[in-house]
Amino acid sequence: MSRETGVDWEVIGCLHLMEAALDGSRQILNGEPWDQVTQLVPKGLGPWESWTESAIFAIKKKGQIFFNADIPTVLLAFEIYNGTGYKSKGIHSPYLWAGSQHYTKGKYIQDGVYDPMAESQQIGVAVILKALGYGASS
Repeated sequence: MSRETGVDWEVIGCLHLMEAALDGSRQILNGEPWDQVTQLVPKGLGPWESWTESAIFAIKKKGQIFFNADIPTVLLAFEIYNGTGYKSKGIHSPYLWAGSQHYTKGKYIQDGVYDPMAESQQIGVAVILKALGYGASS
C-alpha cells in the first residue's frame, strides 16, 4: 500500500496499530470495521471493498503529503490525524508521546470526553518510530 499512497510502511503500520490494534477487520480511519458505514467520527463513511481501500481513503483524506515530510511534520500529521484537543489541556498528546518522558496521564477516553486521570495503554507513535529508526537517515 505504500506504493499506492506514497506513505512509508512504518507510518501506515503506526496508524493501523493506534487506530485498530493491527486488526485486519478494522480500518485506520477510526478503528471501526472497514466493511460497514462508520458510526464514530468521521461518521457516515464507507463501507469499503477491502482493508486496503479503506486505508488508502483514510490516508488521502487526512493529507498524505504530510506523512512524507521531515520528522516534526510527520509527528504533527499524526497529532492532527488523532485530534489536537490535548493542546487545550496543556499536555502532550499520548497518541504521540505515551511511553516517553513527555507524557504521564490525561486522555480522551472517547470522542469529546477527556479524563485527566486516564493513562494511555498504547505506546505513542513518536516512541515507536524512534525505535524503528524512522527518519534516521534523513
